[in-house]
Amino acid sequence: MKRLEHDQSKNGFTVFILSLAAFVSKTTKETVHNALENISTNKIHECSNDKIGKSVQAKRKMINNLVKIEEQKQEQLSVCPLG
Repeated sequence: MKRLEHDQSKNGFTVFILSLAAFVSKTTKETVHNALENISTNKIHECSNDKIGKSVQAKRKMINNLVKIEEQKQEQLSVCPLG
């Protein structure tokens, strides 16, 4: 499982958690094949956003980006003061 998580690291671990059902439920090759053929990565992300929400890591990243933007604005104001 850790190897699969590493392979999918660009997509984040929260969405990967949805695959746990496949590990613990009774499935057939046909069921897995059908799911892989018919369910897109975008659908999985939509389901994750709807049912799970943003991960702590995603929220942290969003806040860090907002802080960087604010710092850049402050730097610009100190370099080119108005008035």
